[in-house]
Amino acid sequence: MTENEIKEKDKNIIDVAKQHDIFWTAADCYAIEKHLAFTIGRLSEINQEEAKQLLPVYEEVRKIRTKLLARLAPRGTRYDLWCIFKHFLGAVIEATEVGIKDKSEGDMENALKMFEISNDLYDIFWLIVNYIEQKNKRECNVP
Repeated sequence: MTENEIKEKDKNIIDVAKQHDIFWTAADCYAIEKHLAFTIGRLSEINQEEAKQLLPVYEEVRKIRTKLLARLAPRGTRYDLWCIFKHFLGAVIEATEVGIKDKSEGDMENALKMFEISNDLYDIFWLIVNYIEQKNKRECNVP
């Protein structure tokens, strides 16, 4: 393997790691969105004015999540797939959190199952991204 091939391989590993970090950041933003929506809903029953003050925070987190997701979704991703990507973020986070709770309760069997489910969902997300990227490349190379 040449020095350039090694550098290219290292670059790809770094790029993949960066994409995974972006995934987790976007997923955490989606979790924050859900928590804020729930908090705003509960707070509005008590104090509508205070609840309204959280709406700009919610909107800002949503904008950030959208920007991050745009870095993950291949160019030209249809709306329905964009929406699916968003739900994959949430499903991975929630399955992981349930696994963590199962573990803290001493239920290692269910914790492992939830971690496997989280990992499977994560892998499916990347399979879809890779499929769309390959499809886009094929369409661009059609004479």
